[in-house]
Amino acid sequence: MRVPFAGGLPSYGTPSPRRELTIIERFAVWCKAVIVPGHDPNTTRRDRFGTLIHWGNYGKTNSSTGWEIDHIFPLAKGGSDTMSNMEPLQWENNRSKSDRLGLAGLLGLWRT
Repeated sequence: MRVPFAGGLPSYGTPSPRRELTIIERFAVWCKAVIVPGHDPNTTRRDRFGTLIHWGNYGKTNSSTGWEIDHIFPLAKGGSDTMSNMEPLQWENNRSKSDRLGLAGLLGLWRT
């Protein structure tokens, strides 16, 4: 099973086609989210902003626990399209972050 993922410009600044993440890659990104005590870590976690996300709500923007895969260092700012530059974010947090780096991105303090 392949999962759609909106790719973009790699760190070299050349256009790249949309790429799809495999279910294994998506799960690897999911595992970067914070485990919530008392919840099954395979279904419920928190993004780095502390917002609950649910595995089954990937890509669902009609759910408060829907989530997306974000580039920590934005592709538009020269970030790479690698696992170490991806994180799971609740969809509204991802949209509000946009292409801003945030303090962790500026300092390179994100988890890989």
